[in-house]
Amino acid sequence: MVRPEEILQRLFQLTVAMSEAMEEDLARRRLTRARATLLAHLHDQGPTIQSALARALRVSPRNITGLVNGLEASGLVKRSPHPTDGRAALVELTDDGGRAAAALARDEREFAQYLFADRAAGDLGNLAVGLDQLLACLNDPAFANLRQSALRRWPLTTKSGRPTKQRR
Repeated sequence: MVRPEEILQRLFQLTVAMSEAMEEDLARRRLTRARATLLAHLHDQGPTIQSALARALRVSPRNITGLVNGLEASGLVKRSPHPTDGRAALVELTDDGGRAAAALARDEREFAQYLFADRAAGDLGNLAVGLDQLLACLNDPAFANLRQSALRRWPLTTKSGRPTKQRR
């Protein structure tokens, strides 16, 4: 019988391996994960104002400005006047940005096919249910309580070794 701790270790290994591969592949494309996420969002949703992008990507408006500025400097997005709100600008993909976003989407589909091609449909369904259950646990307030409890058991320290005040 596999213990829960062993499964968690495997999830950590999977997370690290996928994260490292993604970071390396995006760096070769001169992208960060945040910029690639913004491209994918625009590819899926179309032109969007920056405040909506910030909400969708769960980052600050200042962060979105930096991301859009970087992608605009790379020629992957452009800002255009909003048709009804003179204070807002629409962020949209350029032709190069559209090609880049389409390539990222194609790469994601090919990666999914590579990972799951030899799995039976029932196995994939069970995996999806299991992953949904894990994600629900991470969104449950009990998870936040568990994290806070862990922090109290192992208080943060300063360089001098003294405990720091914890945020609530």
